[in-house]
Amino acid sequence: MVQTAVLAAVGAATVVQFILGGIWYGPLFGTTFVNLFYGTSRPPQSSSNTLMLGLFLSLIAGLLMNSTLMSVLLLSSVHTVAEGAVKGFYLSFLCLGVSLLHAVWEQRKVGLVLLHESFHALILTLNGALMTYVMKSM
Repeated sequence: MVQTAVLAAVGAATVVQFILGGIWYGPLFGTTFVNLFYGTSRPPQSSSNTLMLGLFLSLIAGLLMNSTLMSVLLLSSVHTVAEGAVKGFYLSFLCLGVSLLHAVWEQRKVGLVLLHESFHALILTLNGALMTYVMKSM
């Protein structure tokens, strides 16, 4: 029963992350992302293979991130949805630290790092709450 709940929670969180990522980097902040990343208002054309690979890797990355979050939630004995949200939010600081380190050495724009890390903070907070909810309701 616990294994089913864990798989269901990680799967649901990954789907949420995938959908919200499409919204975040599409209609909400797509233009901002393209301007920060490419320096123009139009991204270069990509092949359908590149797009499919990107979508596939985004899904795998979501599974890895949410599996890690689930491990933290299970190891820290989270009891409420609010605790799950807080644990997820705390993990976003780990992402921020790693991204800032890479940004300095790769000379990325600060706006790009903030765009990515605000998404990570949002999704880890939401998914911490969602996974705790799913675990507690099964």
